[in-house]
Formats: sequence, C-alpha cells, structure tokens
Amino acid sequence: LNGTQVTLTDAPTFNINAAQFIVFGGTAAASLQWSAENDHASWPDAVIPVGRLDGGLPTGIASVGNFILCFKQSKAYRFDYNIDPSDANDRALDVISETRGLVANRSCVVIEGTAYSMDQFAGEAGFWVTRGGALFPLDIGRAISPVTRAGQDYELDWSKSSCWFAVWEPDSNSIWWFATKQGDNLPKVAFVYNRPNIEGGDEPGRWLIHEFDHPCVGGITTTGPDGVLRAYITC
Repeated sequence: LNGTQVTLTDAPTFNINAAQFIVFGGTAAASLQWSAENDHASWPDAVIPVGRLDGGLPTGIASVGNFILCFKQSKAYRFDYNIDPSDANDRALDVISETRGLVANRSCVVIEGTAYSMDQFAGEAGFWVTRGGALFPLDIGRAISPVTRAGQDYELDWSKSSCWFAVWEPDSNSIWWFATKQGDNLPKVAFVYNRPNIEGGDEPGRWLIHEFDHPCVGGITTTGPDGVLRAYITC
C-alpha cells in the first residue's frame, strides 16, 4: 500500500492509503483523518478522535478487508472505510478489543485478509489474529514461554519495542516476530509461528525461537526479480 506521508507536529505518525483515503494517527491528539478522494493535498474536517489515555498511546494501523484497524498499546479499534466520510453519523470506531493491542506498527502482518500481531499481554509477549472482527489469541505454548516471561534466562526489553517488526516467510508459511532482549539495542531474537494449513482448524500452529548473531533492523515480503514471492530480512 502506497500512502502520502502527512507530517504532524506530535510525531510519531502512521499512514496508510485505503480506498482513496489516507488514514493516520498522532499522539497528543490521537485521531483518524483522511484526504479528499484523489486529492492527497486536501483534507476535510472529518476527524475521528481516539482518546489518548484510553488503552495507551497509538502504536499502529493496518488494512484488513474493508476495515482499517487502529491499534493502541492495549486496545484495538475497527473503522469501515467504505462508509460515506461526509456523514457525521457514520464517523465512529468500533472497539474490537478492550485489552489487546499492538506493540509496534511493524509488528503486524496481513496475510490473505488476516492480521497477525504481537502485543504485551499479562506482562509477557502475546500474539493474536483477526479478520477484522474479534481478536483471537495464538497459543504460544511451552516452546517460547520461558523466553517471554520475567524471571527466566532473559527478558525482552520492552523499552526498545518501537523497532520490533514482523515478516511473513511464504516458503515455510511462517510469521517471524523480531524482538529485543535485555542487554541488546536491536532485535536479535525471532518468535516464529508456522501457520497451519487451515487457520482455526484442529491442527494448531507450531512455534519455535530463532536467535541471530547480528541485529535485525527490518524485513519485507515481496516478489523478487525472478517473480518468486520471498521474505527479505536486513541483519
């Protein structure tokens, strides 16, 4: 999705191009706003406020199906961008979770109309999935719980979570969430979720941990010069 960046005075900001609208959120005055159709330089007065202290600070935004999902640290909202934005009666956000949110804007990946995300829940790393409705937790199981819980061999450094990110690896149909351990400055550990063949079926996804010798700063899933869809990670 290609969007036009609009600079706010109270960065950070997040933007996404959706159905001819640009939607973004701020911090001191958290809100959703959009441009005029086919005119990214013109911004109508229509704004959806999102209370700053309710659910923490805004952390990200994503497009899933006909919805824009707006995330805070511990809350998630849904906005249907197919409505008429000039109709004040339609300008409302649906809360889809009162307790789950998103740790960082890049920690959400959307695959085939389904969003997979990471947050901090009950004091440790949590993972969830949604198609735009309710958020369903992904059971992390025993494979990675010793890594994410306090008092074990090491802990995650949540103060550095703004640089965490996620990548979908098509060959293995897995999602890699990169995070920073205590004592590191950048992500060097990845929580890997191998998606089941049928999401939501009887076969659960499998988890593993992968540690890197060097820091990882970003990743993307895109089609390479040979026409094959691959994940690329910068370490």
